[in-house]
Amino acid sequence: MNPLIFVAAPFISGIFGTVIFGKHSSKTRIPGLLFHTVLADPELNLSHFSSSTFCKFVNLVHELQLTPVTISHAAEQNEYGSNQKRLLITFDDGLENINSNAIECLNKFNFKSTIFCVSGFTGKKSAWDVYNQTMHLNASEIRSISDNGHEIGSHTHTHANLTNLAVKDLIEELRTSKRVLEDITGKEVKSISFPHGSWNQRVWNTARNEGYKYASLYRGHYRSNDPGHFPVLSAGRFDSEKMLLEKMRLSTQFSPSIAFSKIASQFAKGTPLWRFRKNYDLLQDLNKDNKKK
Repeated sequence: MNPLIFVAAPFISGIFGTVIFGKHSSKTRIPGLLFHTVLADPELNLSHFSSSTFCKFVNLVHELQLTPVTISHAAEQNEYGSNQKRLLITFDDGLENINSNAIECLNKFNFKSTIFCVSGFTGKKSAWDVYNQTMHLNASEIRSISDNGHEIGSHTHTHANLTNLAVKDLIEELRTSKRVLEDITGKEVKSISFPHGSWNQRVWNTARNEGYKYASLYRGHYRSNDPGHFPVLSAGRFDSEKMLLEKMRLSTQFSPSIAFSKIASQFAKGTPLWRFRKNYDLLQDLNKDNKKK
């Protein structure tokens, strides 16, 4: 394959994304962010995020008198018409590094978040990472985080792309994850985040039939008017705390950071552009070589 394609495709996507996607949806009720991996020394992986920048962002949120809440709490407050300045901080996959590098910063101000766990990998290493496999929260850690007021949601049982599953397998992914996580926390699991950001109406209808009430949407924001859906924008490797704040603002003004976030979601594992992951591996190797010099 001509290497120019790999260079030109993101560039062209960036131009269109900047023009078309660089605005918040006017339908968004509450701003939300999605984190995956929070590390003291993040690598080039777009889903890696600096723990120091995360804590700076949390401190800034506190200074601005904003209140991070769980998705379930946000839904209940919306029902009562609250005007409180709220925001959503969510974590996909339920990785152990969240407990080590992010939860303490949130607990400092009694801020709450929603952590979506892959129940089948509780206390195990992920099997789908492009780079090094990452350890997931164990049952004790999940229970402790839940007891501190954070919401534990489902990210399915095996991190499957739900849109590709037959009905029987889809039900099994949703039902098993809910049961396992409820057994761990002793609390109802009300929310779900779809692996790879992939969902459709069939998936959501099945999820509701299995007892899920709310969903975090990483992709497909504009396909839904459902009051149980909460769009989130990805927190990227190169976002500063101020860029995160810009993403949180409910403005219809153009924002480069919002545009980048929506473009980045198209590179999520399981999406068509994921086939270029070998090129990402090459960038990762170059980054490691530079660190050794």
